[in-house]
Amino acid sequence: MYPMRQKLAALIKADKLPGGRINQPPGYSSGIQIKEPLCGYDPMQQGFEQSRETELELLEKMGSARICVFDSMTRQKMVRKFHFSFLTRCVPAADLPHDMPPQYRKAVIELPRNASEDQIADILRTAYADTDALRSKVASGLSFLRRYSCQESVQDVLGAVEQRRKISRGVWVPDGFEISCGSRYPFSSDKPLSWCEGTR
Repeated sequence: MYPMRQKLAALIKADKLPGGRINQPPGYSSGIQIKEPLCGYDPMQQGFEQSRETELELLEKMGSARICVFDSMTRQKMVRKFHFSFLTRCVPAADLPHDMPPQYRKAVIELPRNASEDQIADILRTAYADTDALRSKVASGLSFLRRYSCQESVQDVLGAVEQRRKISRGVWVPDGFEISCGSRYPFSSDKPLSWCEGTR
C-alpha cells in the first residue's frame, strides 16, 4: 500500500540520509463511532486516547524535522501526513498525489516513483541544503492549510450554491482535478476502480 516506504527505510538504515529517522504512524482506527464526522472529528472524544497520544508524538517529531519523507500510497492520494507536514512546518518529500491542486505542488519536494534509492538520496540531500527553497515551501504549505480549512470549505459550499443560482447546468471545478487508473485499489486484488474498467 505504501510502495516507497521500503526504499526510504533502506536509505535511513544504510545511513545514506544522515540524521534521518523512522517514525511510526498513528493508529487510524479506534473501533468506536466518531461523533460529528463532518469536517474532521473531535480528538478529545472519549476512546481516542491512544490514537491521540501517538498522533501528538508524531506531530512533535515532524515539527523537529526540516523534511518529512513519505509517499501517497498506491492510489496516489493526499494522505493526512501532507497536512501534518504543512501544520508542523516540515516540508513533505513524496510522490505527488493526484488530488492535490496543481498550484500547491510547489510546497512538496517531488520524489519520482521510479527513482532509485541513490536518486532519492541525492534529491533529499540537495533539498536539505537549500534552506531558502525550504522556507518558500513551508510558506506555500501554510497557504494550503488556510485554503482548505473548515471555514474555507464552508465558503466553497456557499460559493457553489451562488454559482448554481447563476448557471443552470454544468460542472464547477474551481481547483481542477485528476482521475487516474493507475494500480488497483490496495484493499482489492482483483477489482479495478469502477471508472477504470475496460481501460489499459
